[in-house]
Amino acid sequence: LTSSKKAVSGSAVAAVKAANPSNVSTSAAGQLTNGDAVSPEYIQFLRQQQELVKSHCAIDEVIQKCLEITTERRQSHIHGVEEAANLLRTAKESSDWNWKSKFTGDALAQDAGLTVPQDLLKRAEDIPVVTDVQYQQQQLVKLKQAFISDTNPYTAEFKLILENGIRRMERLAKEYSASQTDATPVVRLSDNLLVQLDHVLAQQPLEAILRDVNDSLILLSKKQKECMSSRDKAHEDG
Repeated sequence: LTSSKKAVSGSAVAAVKAANPSNVSTSAAGQLTNGDAVSPEYIQFLRQQQELVKSHCAIDEVIQKCLEITTERRQSHIHGVEEAANLLRTAKESSDWNWKSKFTGDALAQDAGLTVPQDLLKRAEDIPVVTDVQYQQQQLVKLKQAFISDTNPYTAEFKLILENGIRRMERLAKEYSASQTDATPVVRLSDNLLVQLDHVLAQQPLEAILRDVNDSLILLSKKQKECMSSRDKAHEDG
């Protein structure tokens, strides 16, 4: 029995060292048949050894696969970094600008020489849109005719503003009519100013607003003098 146990034990140790579960089962089975039966605990121990070897092999396979995936990802990342560096190098060489020294769009466009040809800014079928410019010019003319006069000193300071506005709107309409551009975005810039100018010119001068109040004050002053005169006469009569 002792020699049989030693043979089985030696076979199990050899199986663990060889990391091959099939060797354990074959050798152990051969030894057990040649000797007396061993205890169930020892058989359970051999089975656990076999399972341990199997688990060890499975772990090795998983680790090997993880290493392969990591290597592939690392190579892909290195390849992407190299391509990005080559692309940046090509862009710098083709446009002759230093990207690290420019952080604004205007500076970048100026340094890189980014210009758009004139023929790409318009199409043959485009027509100029100057309706809003002409309408705003007409509104300025109407404001001048309605509120500005040489006899009205309160609106004289707005005469130069309106005349300059009319001339500039006329120039804009002329320039845009000779192009293929829509002038609507330019006109939107002065819409609020035109509305406010209309409100200001429509206001009555301060003296005109206070004229009625001034007349009332003069009338009250006269009545006050009459009352004082009547009071003084009443004192004299006792």
